[in-house]
Amino acid sequence: MFKAIIILTCIIFILIITCAIYFFISMRNYQQGGNRPFLTWYTVTTPSMFPTIAVDNLILNRRVNSETNIRVNDIITFISTNPQNKGATVTHRVIEIKVEFDKYSFITAGDNNFASDPEPVYFDDILGKMLLTISPRIARIILIITIVIIFLLNIITLKKDALKCSNSISMC
Repeated sequence: MFKAIIILTCIIFILIITCAIYFFISMRNYQQGGNRPFLTWYTVTTPSMFPTIAVDNLILNRRVNSETNIRVNDIITFISTNPQNKGATVTHRVIEIKVEFDKYSFITAGDNNFASDPEPVYFDDILGKMLLTISPRIARIILIITIVIIFLLNIITLKKDALKCSNSISMC
C-alpha cells in the first residue's frame, strides 16, 4: 500500500512538472505572436461563480477554436470589456448566445450574481472553456510547484539569451 502511494505521488508530481513546462512554453509562444495555448489555468479570486466554483479554486480551460463550440451553460474565461473592470480575466457561465450578421456575442453571468454581465463577450476575447476545477488545497500545491518551475525555466532562458548575446558581434 505504501509503495502504491509513493508511485501515485511520483506520477502526480511528474504530471504537474509536465503541465508547468507546457504552460511556460505555450505562454511564451503566445506572447511572441503565436496561437493561444490549448490548455490554460486560472485561480478564481471572487465568489461570482459560487457554489459551482469556489474562491481559490484552480480552473483548467481548453482553447475554443470556433464560436459554434460554445453553448448555453458552458463556463468560459474571457477578457472583460466592461468599463468597470476592463482587461480583467473573468470566468462566467454563458446564459445566452446572440448572432447578428454572422458575428456571435455571448451574454454571461456569474452563478452567484443577480444580473448578467453588462457587456457581451465576443469570440476574440474568449480565452477558453472550462474543463475542470481543482480544490484550493491541491491548487496551492500545484501553483507553488509551477511557480518554482517557471522561475527556474526563466532563469535558464535568460542565461541562454545572455550567452547568445555575449557570443554575437552585434549589439543585443
